[in-house]
Amino acid sequence: MTDHFAHGKRSLVLLGTGTSMRRAPWKDEACQFWGPAYLWGKVPRLDVGFELHDKDLCLADNTWDSVRACPVPLYMQRYSDEVQSSRVYPLDAVRAAFTPPGRVKPFLTNNSSYMLAFALLQDPRPEAISLFGVDMVHGTEYGAQRPSCEFFLGVWWGLQIPLHIDPVSALRKTPFL
Repeated sequence: MTDHFAHGKRSLVLLGTGTSMRRAPWKDEACQFWGPAYLWGKVPRLDVGFELHDKDLCLADNTWDSVRACPVPLYMQRYSDEVQSSRVYPLDAVRAAFTPPGRVKPFLTNNSSYMLAFALLQDPRPEAISLFGVDMVHGTEYGAQRPSCEFFLGVWWGLQIPLHIDPVSALRKTPFL
C-alpha cells in the first residue's frame, strides 16, 4: 500500500466542504491534507485528493475540470488518461479489511468514509486525525452518510489514535443517552 505518511507528515487532516474547513491548521507542516479533488485551487493545501464519483456525475456537477487539473495524487474508481495524477482507489483491499461479517459491502457512503478507510491501510498509519469541513449537520444526504463516518472514527478511536473533530460537526454527538 502506498505510504503517504513516510516523509514526516504524520498527522492527517481530512477536509470536507462544511463551515469548519476554514479552521483547518493550514500552516502546520506536520499535517498532510486529504480532501475532495474539486477543492484543489480553492484551499491553501491539498496533498492527496479523492474523487470517487463517476465522470458523468462530475460533469453534471461542473467539477470535472478541477478534477482534471488536480496535480496531487488523486484516488479514483479507476485510472483516467484525462487525469494525469489519477490512482486507483484500493476498493478490494478496503472491502477485504472492512466488510462486516455477513455483509457483502463495506460501510462506505461518502468521500470522508473512503478517506478514513484508506488511511487505516497506510503503513505506518497517521499518528493523529483531524476533521475540518466534515460537519454533516444538514438534514439532507448527510443523515445517511454520517453513520459510515462514525463507524470508521470508531475504528480509529479503538486504535487509540487521537481524533480532533471540530465542535461544529455533528459527528460523535448524540442528543440523548
